[in-house]
Amino acid sequence: MNDDKYIVFKRDDYDGYKWDQKYILEGFAIPDAVVIRKQDVFAPPALEGYANAITCVLEALEGVAVTEETSEIIWRLRRVADYFHGQAEDAYNFQRKLPD
Repeated sequence: MNDDKYIVFKRDDYDGYKWDQKYILEGFAIPDAVVIRKQDVFAPPALEGYANAITCVLEALEGVAVTEETSEIIWRLRRVADYFHGQAEDAYNFQRKLPD
């Protein structure tokens, strides 16, 4: 595998970038990001697994004591879990192939 196959950007950095200066491009790349393409045959269960892991944490947090602080965390994590669950559902509808 090659970590140089994809470059990931934050949307704000990407939108504000002047594309005629290619040498600056790598300065905006996020080095700790990983790309999972929906065309990958393993994408749907991987994305579901991520959403389910977050859901487990949510259930644990809700089972302890919900405070104002944990309520904000729960709300934020619920949105993240829902997002990745939706991405998993979407990935099931793609024509999938083995990763290259």
